[in-house]
Amino acid sequence: MAAAVDPARCLEILADVSWEVARALPFFGHVLAAFDRVVDERVATVAVGPGVDARPVLYVNAKFFTRSLRTMESRAAVLEHEVLHVVFGHLRLDEARMPDAWRRNIAADLVVNQYVVHRLPSTAVTIKRFAWMPPDLTCEGYYDRLKAMSDEELAATVSDRACGHERWGDDDEGPSGGRFKDLIDGVREEALARAERDGTIDQISGAMREIIARARRTPRSDPFWKRALRIFCARTLRASVRPTTQRESRRYGSARARWDGPIVPGLRRGRSPAVLIAVDTSGSISNATLTTFFAQVTRIAATGARIHVVECDLAVQRDYPWDGKAPNEVKGRGGTAFDPVFAWLRGAGRKLHLTGCVYLTDGEAARPTIRPPCPLLWVITPNGTHGNVDFGRAVTMPA
Repeated sequence: MAAAVDPARCLEILADVSWEVARALPFFGHVLAAFDRVVDERVATVAVGPGVDARPVLYVNAKFFTRSLRTMESRAAVLEHEVLHVVFGHLRLDEARMPDAWRRNIAADLVVNQYVVHRLPSTAVTIKRFAWMPPDLTCEGYYDRLKAMSDEELAATVSDRACGHERWGDDDEGPSGGRFKDLIDGVREEALARAERDGTIDQISGAMREIIARARRTPRSDPFWKRALRIFCARTLRASVRPTTQRESRRYGSARARWDGPIVPGLRRGRSPAVLIAVDTSGSISNATLTTFFAQVTRIAATGARIHVVECDLAVQRDYPWDGKAPNEVKGRGGTAFDPVFAWLRGAGRKLHLTGCVYLTDGEAARPTIRPPCPLLWVITPNGTHGNVDFGRAVTMPA
């Protein structure tokens, strides 16, 4: 009987492979850097899934990764495969459109494996197994063609149903309410932003960019404004993590005595991030709308961010940390101005170390002239206006 694989040794190998992927494909390295890594024999191969507080985790079966995969090339290909599922948005595939999980998973693999650079293991599901299928289809296109095959025909072509997608839906019905997938979306957006900054975005092919752009569009099962709100708040939870040259990265193995590669900067975690929710309490906001506003504050708090609330009409009327309960009454009910909130952020608000601001309003005010010192998302009422908002993205609540 073969001896068990040492989890620590598996993580060392994983660190080496991650460095190889990051060296060859920097954009993929940006994505991998966002994942915690856990050895878990309950997964059949390698899988992404939620960890503590829905944090993105790369789960690895040690026996599969160190023994079934015997070369750096095949291990790097498997990590590429997982990254492509993330950046292509496959964790949000339309299950109503593709209800057969087996065929849906095969279709997703057929898409991503066409873009893997390193040599895939022989067990991988590739387009070569389906010689009659054309390349470059969407998941839906491959799914429809797979539906035309009987279960027996498909099983003869793909005998192993262990696809590594078993953890994708773990968080959907949990207390986090799908926050994991929102964090995954944030990982993709942050990786794209870093690739833009360091110039490696040019290494992403046009075909890949098209698929990524499609993944960033609104999924039919989730209203756009709610998703935009959750992604914005999920990204603020990562805002306190910064690269630092004052410590070496342990994730890529540079802290190990035997490491002979280049020194990789580490990460430093700052203070716990907090989001400011600015609530428009002017006379144009009805009591029913205020109730909706504070329902959204509760929704934002569920993402795990600390919340601080500011009530404002023509001036900031009061501010307070969110305790989970909507106030019985609000202060204000006069006219509306946006600049007082942004001036407050640059003054008294700085000591709170706020990493984002969500402004709930009808948009009926003069265009602001003070730029907020943190990312800003406007959430506009159904009958409100976008004409006077600035310095941030705006989404509209449904009627």
